[in-house]
Amino acid sequence: MTSVTTVTGGNRTDPGNHQRVKRAPPRWDYLPDLIVEKIFSYLPKRSRYNAAVTCSSWLRVLYFPELWKTFAMRELTLTRSKFDYYKGYQDALDPFVAQACLRRIGRHFRRLKIFPISNFHNLFEFLTMVDSFITYYDITPMKHLRAFEFSFACQIRSREGIRIFGTGGRLFETLIKLMSHLVNLQDLRLENLLLETFEAVHLLENVLHNCEESMRTMSIINCSKHNYFFMHCGLFRNLQILTISTNHLHPDLIKLLSDIESFKELHVIQTEFTSGAQHLRFRDWQPFRDNSKVHLFLETRGKTKEDIIWQERAPVYAIIHATPYSKLTHHGALEIINQYGNTLQVYCQIGIPKIPYHRGRPMYERCDSQLLLLVRTCEHLRTVMVHELVSTSSLLLMAWYAKGQLRNLYVRRNAIIRRLDWPPTPDWSKEFYQWLKKSSSNFAVFEDEMSVLLNRKWRALSDLDFKKIDVGKVDL
Repeated sequence: MTSVTTVTGGNRTDPGNHQRVKRAPPRWDYLPDLIVEKIFSYLPKRSRYNAAVTCSSWLRVLYFPELWKTFAMRELTLTRSKFDYYKGYQDALDPFVAQACLRRIGRHFRRLKIFPISNFHNLFEFLTMVDSFITYYDITPMKHLRAFEFSFACQIRSREGIRIFGTGGRLFETLIKLMSHLVNLQDLRLENLLLETFEAVHLLENVLHNCEESMRTMSIINCSKHNYFFMHCGLFRNLQILTISTNHLHPDLIKLLSDIESFKELHVIQTEFTSGAQHLRFRDWQPFRDNSKVHLFLETRGKTKEDIIWQERAPVYAIIHATPYSKLTHHGALEIINQYGNTLQVYCQIGIPKIPYHRGRPMYERCDSQLLLLVRTCEHLRTVMVHELVSTSSLLLMAWYAKGQLRNLYVRRNAIIRRLDWPPTPDWSKEFYQWLKKSSSNFAVFEDEMSVLLNRKWRALSDLDFKKIDVGKVDL
């Protein structure tokens, strides 16, 4: 970056003259392209475009491939306001802008995300344009595309209330046609399609034909209204991670997945749209028990309030509740201990809870005793994440009994109650009970004692830091 210095008002060599130094404004258009590209990567699409129209050098950086590795199609992306005589002004997909977008940056896409869009006409038009672009624009216009995600807006609010829709008809035909032109995909995620059984049969046929060797990660969640078992998922030869809802489970699918040498993780998901959940028996999970390399996850997501579907004595590695309504009940803790006490290593409650929140609630209405029972009984449990109310004394007892076993403990600071609500037991000495009472009453002392017991610096998390944690952030 250069600047120009000008001197006015007298002889330059005369020190007695007052010199006025004037610096030219910095030339931001002279910034290196790599720096501008890095700055643009943090901006949303609209701000990125507004910054690019300031000068030609920044406009050139706007079309760099690294900025468009991931393209997300949302409700208002590539739309403009259009007047309708019956509905008034509506956000309609702009065909000229969409076509220009695909021509200029479509070849840079590596991951294409389509989020839930309530305007089905806009969704249909966009899928048609992408399919036509892949088919007619060039030989391989999206040769770098390796991931495709599609989530359908199955729940729509109207004057009559909340209505549930499923994908079908021409919209489903267009989606099938588009996926038939996607080759060498490594990541495929389809969610909440809610297809009829006769339509679900054809969902993965073309994908299996085009991506049998390349597919690594697949997510099939609520893709049919009723129980339908996607056996295609077990025929991808190099599949490593499969996420599937409980209504798509089948014993034959478990057998096929266990025969894949590269397979590592199976995530069994349950959401508010999951109907007809499958409960597999003990012998159905025998292939996974024989293959110790496979990790089994039981998860609840979304806004579901139903209890998790317990798979009979399956080799469960982790139980994850990514819903604000999850609670660890006494019945749930006993089920976990009886079914998965020998294999469970991770128990997580993610997000901020929306259950009744009263800090004065007595201990028998909280999850303290259940958590302590879980930590003392599950001998392999090493990661616990809790968003419910819990007392300082209960956390100290958890860290004490799981000394050397528990590695990670994530708790919200606002959910910790400074209280000793455990009565003394014959197994505890007077010195131990005095230590527990003193450490529970002072928060600073409590955190220091937790750090000593866990053998690392430990601090309670703020709500903001706790909300930022997701399944990928937790040490699994």
